[in-house]
Amino acid sequence: MATSENRPRTRGLELLLVGLLSGLALVDVALLASPFGVPAEPVRLLLAVGAFGAVALAVALGVVGPRRYAVGAVASVPLAVLYAYTGLLLPWTQFSYWFAQSGLELVLRFPFVGEPLAVALFGGFTLGEATLGAAFHYHYAVVGLGVLAALSVCVSLFRRRSAPASRSPAEDAG
Repeated sequence: MATSENRPRTRGLELLLVGLLSGLALVDVALLASPFGVPAEPVRLLLAVGAFGAVALAVALGVVGPRRYAVGAVASVPLAVLYAYTGLLLPWTQFSYWFAQSGLELVLRFPFVGEPLAVALFGGFTLGEATLGAAFHYHYAVVGLGVLAALSVCVSLFRRRSAPASRSPAEDAG
C-alpha cells in the first residue's frame, strides 16, 4: 500500500505514464492521418522505444507505489512487442521488409504452432499486401488498448483525488 510520503512521487509517475501513453497514441494516429507528411521510419522507431519506456515506467511505478502497475507492466510486454514490431513494419521500407522476413522465418521455425502463427501474424507464408494489412490491424488494435490503459489510469487518479480522506481512530476520538 502506498504511504502518504510516496503519493506525490507516484502521482507524478502516474501522470508521466498517462502522458507517455497518450503521446504515443496521438503521434501514431497523426502518422495515420498524414502518412506522407513526415519521415515515418525514424518516428516509428521512436514510438517503439516509447512503448518499452512505458513498460519500464509502469514497473518503476509498481516498485514505489501500488503493485498493480508492475503486474500490468509485465502483462503488457507482449502488447508492447506487438506494437513495436508491427509499427516498424508499416512504413514498408527495405528495412521493414527485411525485418518482416526475419520475423516470418523465426515464426515458421516453431513446430506445430509456426504455420498457424505465420498465417495469423503475417497473412500467409510469404510477405505481401496481406502482411501489411495484418500489421496495420494489429498495430492499431494495440493503440486502442493503449488509449484504454491511459484512460483507466486517469480514472484511477480521479477516483483517488475525489475520495474523502480517511481519518484515523485518534482523530475521531479527539
